[in-house]
Amino acid sequence: MTKVGVTGALGRMGSNIVQSTVESEDLDLEMAVEAPGQQKIGKDIGELLSLGKVGVELISSKKLEEELTKTNLDVLIDFTVPKATLNFVEICAKKNVDMVIGTTGFDDSQENRLEETIKGSNISAVISPNYSTGINVFWELVRKAVDTLDYDAEIVEVHHNNKKDAPSGTAKKTAEIIREVRGEGEFVMGRKGLSPRDQGEIGIHAVRAGDIIGDHTVYLSGNNSGERIEITHRAQNRQPFINGALKSAGYVVKQKEGIFGMKDVLGL
Repeated sequence: MTKVGVTGALGRMGSNIVQSTVESEDLDLEMAVEAPGQQKIGKDIGELLSLGKVGVELISSKKLEEELTKTNLDVLIDFTVPKATLNFVEICAKKNVDMVIGTTGFDDSQENRLEETIKGSNISAVISPNYSTGINVFWELVRKAVDTLDYDAEIVEVHHNNKKDAPSGTAKKTAEIIREVRGEGEFVMGRKGLSPRDQGEIGIHAVRAGDIIGDHTVYLSGNNSGERIEITHRAQNRQPFINGALKSAGYVVKQKEGIFGMKDVLGL
């Protein structure tokens, strides 16, 4: 059994990952972590999430390093915020605990620090802005379409009104794939006023509304082509992300040190 810890255990993703870990036949929930000051710290995470008592008390992130010394944890699953994630990575690197990281919204400096910490340690980590199997197939379809068609490329992403970062990590990853295939491309985050489209530009547009889980569409349209292609992925609930995160947890503990993506996990 792979021994799993979950940060942000009461959050949108964290609570669902906790539940699915408890229900899994291959994973064993050993730790549940929340931000300091959370009034429910010290209580059984199963009871807090209406799962019944599971024998795992919710702990403060301030005590993570101390608890990792006591617990033989295999992997920590983290879907929180950049500042917290960087702290968790440094602790896990010190304690030789592998990680699955789904946090998005890192700036360049934070992303570099994240990668340097992992590469300078003995741990392995799966890092992805999106853990759904479908979105990873979506990326392969985008790669193939962009490689075949020299059309204008625009990305539109739609999420719930509580999402903090914009554009989404998935949209940025999609733009990076398009630029990688073409060897060039300036990212333009939305448009305003007089803003004619430049050659090779990659537009990224964010919509925030209601309780939409996450939609991503790439529009490809050529001048005088008489056609356009739309490649869309829609998440109907969070289960695809949860399934991918748990699959990654089982994968990462079998790898030598280094950084991996969902493409590696899925063998794409």
